[in-house]
Amino acid sequence: MRTVLVTGVSTGIGNAIADELLKSNFLVIGSVRKIKDAEKLKKQYPDTFFPVKFDVTIKEEIENAKKEIKQILKNENTSLSC
Repeated sequence: MRTVLVTGVSTGIGNAIADELLKSNFLVIGSVRKIKDAEKLKKQYPDTFFPVKFDVTIKEEIENAKKEIKQILKNENTSLSC
């Protein structure tokens, strides 16, 4: 399964991009600043949407997110291309 990391999936363009990718059978890892903001997408796509809480402007949160994303990729037996 193709995997994409989308930042800012809570609202706006990031949310719309994530939704379209999920409809097209992508596995989406989506960044949110508050995990609650990802509830709608997770409910709609429980098997293919993986929210990760981090703010792209905070280095420590990015480092923590990298570890979480690596674990998601390992568990899903997939890779991420950037």
